[in-house]
Amino acid sequence: MARLRFTYATMCAGKTPLAIMMRFNYHSRGRRTIFFAPACDTRIVGSRTTTKIGVSAPVVLFLQDDDLYLRAQKEDLSYNDGEPAERGLDLVIVDEAQFLTEKQVWQLSDVVDKMAVDVVAFGLRTDFLGRLFCGSEALLALADEVVEIPAICSCGQPAKMHLRVDAAGTVVRQGEVVQIGSSESYMSVCRKCFKKGMGR
Repeated sequence: MARLRFTYATMCAGKTPLAIMMRFNYHSRGRRTIFFAPACDTRIVGSRTTTKIGVSAPVVLFLQDDDLYLRAQKEDLSYNDGEPAERGLDLVIVDEAQFLTEKQVWQLSDVVDKMAVDVVAFGLRTDFLGRLFCGSEALLALADEVVEIPAICSCGQPAKMHLRVDAAGTVVRQGEVVQIGSSESYMSVCRKCFKKGMGR
């Protein structure tokens, strides 16, 4: 039975490497995938996502007004490393799933329910202000399974949130919610350190 799974973690916890490894495992067994990533992710170069540890994979970029159910039905699976698509779709992977719209999460649930294809979405749960992202909120509501990837705060406690910092390492307490970045812009922290950093 196909399932919709939301795998979340804080920044730099290894979400994208896990997504790429999942894709690799499927392809090594002759299975076909679509690896969706948001077009707003400026770190993607030439339709490939590359992690800090050097692993990469081809991705299919999506916009917020794209219908992901229709795209999953019609996507040319030959983008997978240039291999011909000899079989149907086996898995949909979504990276940076916090940038999905609520409507797109419902569309991904249709991929599961109508196409009988597994969907695994990787993303952040909350933004730098401690609020749920729209896509993450919808995934928490609709997913058949929710998995947290463990991360650690500098104090040694489990990291559940993240703080945005500027170039000098000072905590940023306001600004646009969407700012693409990594360890140069964000720190994964526990709730206690988050409250201290935000002055709560």
